[in-house]
Amino acid sequence: MKSYFAFAILAVLFVQEVPAAPQREGVDCTGKEDGVYGWGCWSYTLCTGGEGELIKCEDGWAFDDELMRCRIQGLVALPCGTMALTTESAEPATDDVEFTTSEDEATTMVYSTEQAEITDTY
Repeated sequence: MKSYFAFAILAVLFVQEVPAAPQREGVDCTGKEDGVYGWGCWSYTLCTGGEGELIKCEDGWAFDDELMRCRIQGLVALPCGTMALTTESAEPATDDVEFTTSEDEATTMVYSTEQAEITDTY
């Protein structure tokens, strides 16, 4: 009995949740060119030779209309994902900002504008 209980505890500790594969449903792509067609934020259609598959993104994932595939929501721009958009013309701030709290005491605050690069691999 003790060994069965110990085995059950070990099994629970080592079981990892494996993400489910995207759900797929048949779609008529007659007259459409081969390729990927987005269906809002949570699915897309993959058309090949007039036949298609509606592919639904997994929970926590969203359709990225730039890469034409499902990605983790944090890596997808708004409105479908949660990643804030940045503009290419934004210049990083390089000046130090100094705040004086009294005549004898000065506090200098330096802001870092470096941003971590986010990548995803499959």
